[in-house]
Amino acid sequence: MDPDRRCREPARSDRAPRTGDAPGSRRRGDRDPRSRGLGGLIPRMRGVVGLGVLVFSLCCTPLLAREPVLLGVFPDRVLVEIDGQRLVLMMGADATEGVRLLSPDTRAGTAWLEIQGERRQFASVRRSESPPRGDTAAQARVYPDASGALTATGSINGHAVRFLVDTDTPITTLGAGEAHRLGIAYARGDLTQTRTAAGLSFGYRVILDQVRIGGIVLDDVEAVVLQSDAPRLPVLGASFLNRVQVRQQGTALLLERRP
Repeated sequence: MDPDRRCREPARSDRAPRTGDAPGSRRRGDRDPRSRGLGGLIPRMRGVVGLGVLVFSLCCTPLLAREPVLLGVFPDRVLVEIDGQRLVLMMGADATEGVRLLSPDTRAGTAWLEIQGERRQFASVRRSESPPRGDTAAQARVYPDASGALTATGSINGHAVRFLVDTDTPITTLGAGEAHRLGIAYARGDLTQTRTAAGLSFGYRVILDQVRIGGIVLDDVEAVVLQSDAPRLPVLGASFLNRVQVRQQGTALLLERRP
């Protein structure tokens, strides 16, 4: 055969047609012309839409990364910790971070919470409150000053303060100026009415992370910050004193950790 003729002839496939192939039919691997149009686009769009719906559902569903820890139980609220953040849940309020308070029990130290629609009971887990280092470590003596008032040095959230100790005050009380100095964001608390030596006043309920007097340290102490700068000294009231033993010792007041 002429070599030039072989080069000019079109290449022929060595594959013989199968007997079952219908005229115009495509074999596996042949490209469907419709895949370049809407016929191939629609299945791909369905897959993208399905994936989008799944991602949207996951993003918009509130997920609780960790179990809430119940730190404190009060008549109308509880203090919880979720993912390292402390939150105050109020009775009758909407859910916060997917958690809603149903009913607190101050005597038992428990509370029923609703977590993403599921009702569960939690027991208060109080942190270690300065373990005693001997007979005198976990106590404080409060002496009267020149005016006869019982005062003592201590700290709130690590900041030094001088307390006025008053067993007749129902809740530990601070003035707005002192709270600002201590870095307490009291305006986030609930506005409430409280009784002071001057009569009824309005203030904000807060939870103090830590209160220390002498060798006694308590965590999560309920307090109220008045709208005025009074009182001049923070008043250590029953919200702290009811959690320790209090007895008179001569002219002094002796505070001791409960066993």
